[in-house]
Amino acid sequence: MTGRKILVAIFDAKTDVEEALRQLAAAEVELASVSVVGRSHHVEEQLCGWFRARCGTVRYVGRGEGFWNRLWGQLPGAAFFWVPGVGPLVFAGALSGDVIEHAEAELLRGDVDANPLRAALLSLGVPGEVAATCESALRGDRLLLLARTPGCQATRTFALLEQSRSLETRAYPDAAAKPATAAADGAEAVARRRDASAV
Repeated sequence: MTGRKILVAIFDAKTDVEEALRQLAAAEVELASVSVVGRSHHVEEQLCGWFRARCGTVRYVGRGEGFWNRLWGQLPGAAFFWVPGVGPLVFAGALSGDVIEHAEAELLRGDVDANPLRAALLSLGVPGEVAATCESALRGDRLLLLARTPGCQATRTFALLEQSRSLETRAYPDAAAKPATAAADGAEAVARRRDASAV
């Protein structure tokens, strides 16, 4: 795989996601590029939400709080949104920022029925039908793991995710990084030509 990639993996259980994250970390994959999304499960009788504590840490309260709080300590970025058609979602990792940006833009336009998750996925280069599959997986209480990886790490990261307990793993060119990728590909081609001319 050449160029920056968006890797999308669907998981059935939180323990499988945590094991995949351990494998990625052990292989020295930069976890700052990884995000996890899942539904928030709560009942009316239980407090549910997220907040920033006085000490500055972000905390999730509700069912699955141990899982989300561990991820929020491990991955940069945290968010909680009620997404139309999908329901309450918890985000851990860099995708949180993308979702927040799209939510703000859609709300400024007055689009209260916006779906910032779909908008964020599409802007990264995930095809529309796959974004719909991701939403369907989330509605079915599955979890998404997304990784934005440079080409040099994409193959290894993809292989690790395929060897994990993911139900499905896919890779797409990172649309947000196309100009940089094109420049890098051009530089790589120049380097290859130089090597060939030196022989």
